[in-house]
Amino acid sequence: MQSPILGTKVEVLYLSDEPSGKEQLRRLYELQKIDTRIGDLERTRRYLDDGTSLRQQLQSLGQDLDAASIDLRKFEGDYHDRELQLKGVEDKIKKHRDRLFSGTIGNPKELQDLNHEVESLTRHKGELEEALLLMMDDLEASRATVRGKQAEVDASQKELLKVESDYGQTVQRLEAQAGELRQQRAPRAATVDESYLDTYERTRNHAANLAVAKVDKSLCSGCLIQLTGYILKRLKESEDLITCESCGRLLYWEGEPEAVEDQAS
Repeated sequence: MQSPILGTKVEVLYLSDEPSGKEQLRRLYELQKIDTRIGDLERTRRYLDDGTSLRQQLQSLGQDLDAASIDLRKFEGDYHDRELQLKGVEDKIKKHRDRLFSGTIGNPKELQDLNHEVESLTRHKGELEEALLLMMDDLEASRATVRGKQAEVDASQKELLKVESDYGQTVQRLEAQAGELRQQRAPRAATVDESYLDTYERTRNHAANLAVAKVDKSLCSGCLIQLTGYILKRLKESEDLITCESCGRLLYWEGEPEAVEDQAS
């Protein structure tokens, strides 16, 4: 271009404001750090104890308690029935004895029959009393079982309440941290060229959330495979995105060029 002053020529340099490929990759690497932290928080939340196993345990304990309670009610019903039988026998004995000693029966045979009936009822009364003693042992054992099952249910419910409370508080804290990171992510992602960002997102989707792998001592940090000298040389010289030949992740090198050159030689 001819200068209007002294007719000299001036060379005009048109400088691009577009970041270089290496700068785009550096920005992706910074974005990856945020996404890794978000992924760690999400993974931590997935493995939190939300009380599911305890609820299942509590349900099983509740079923055991219900079964024990049914058995107890049956024992109590049988015991009550036997008590009624005993009371009925005792009432008959009293009634017959009252007649025996009332002086109103003059027939000797009738007196003898009534006396035999009293003796039979007295034996039956003894059998009922013995049976009630045995039933009382079973009844107390059943009551102890119900008390034990109820104690297990109460303890499990208390533990579940604590686990659910801890879970809720932890989830709230993790969500708050993830929310802050997502707020940081948005402006960083906006600084990356759309084509680079698309490549990054596609890679991240199939590479367990790790799209950009830093090169550490000539190893891909994503799969820990030794990189070839050719790949290391390209990382030094090229502005293109270089991927690991093993895992397909984008490789990021932030070391000194000389170190790359040494690896490549």
